[in-house]
Amino acid sequence: MFIKKRDIIYYIVAGAVFVLLKLVYRHLETADLTFLLAPTTKIVELMTGFKAEFLAKDGFYFASLNVVINKSCSSFNFMLISFLAFAYVSVRETLTLLQKSLALVGSMLLAYLLAVVSNSIRIYTAIKLLPLSQTFSPDYEGITHEAIGIITNLTLLLLAYFLVERLLQKKQTRQ
Repeated sequence: MFIKKRDIIYYIVAGAVFVLLKLVYRHLETADLTFLLAPTTKIVELMTGFKAEFLAKDGFYFASLNVVINKSCSSFNFMLISFLAFAYVSVRETLTLLQKSLALVGSMLLAYLLAVVSNSIRIYTAIKLLPLSQTFSPDYEGITHEAIGIITNLTLLLLAYFLVERLLQKKQTRQ
């Protein structure tokens, strides 16, 4: 599908937001990312039944599990990639200038929610599967951890993208 001329400015804005936030992320500490880490940790606490303690320099520490949720686990980059995907489809599928502008804001909110949910599922899955992978081969713990992240994030992003696309297309056919 081609890009309409009138949509280019919205894609430029989305790209600029992406680049700006990527630059800001480089200077953030774990404590600066509690807007992503705290809800993720709360969900993981509910899923596991274990409590985490926030340590300003380290992140959220689950002593019972010896697991730390920190900057590297924030899903910030996943949130930005999700934002671009949602911005693309929502700008493409909306008609008016106001709808397109609101679509960018909505895309960021949806990307935030997806990042928290995806990250919670990813961390919970890692907590459950990593001990199993250590049983077979401790050498593959890093690969297993990364594979869980790739599978979880890619699956949820694709599902969410197609769901948003379908909902927007349905809305357009009703109008």
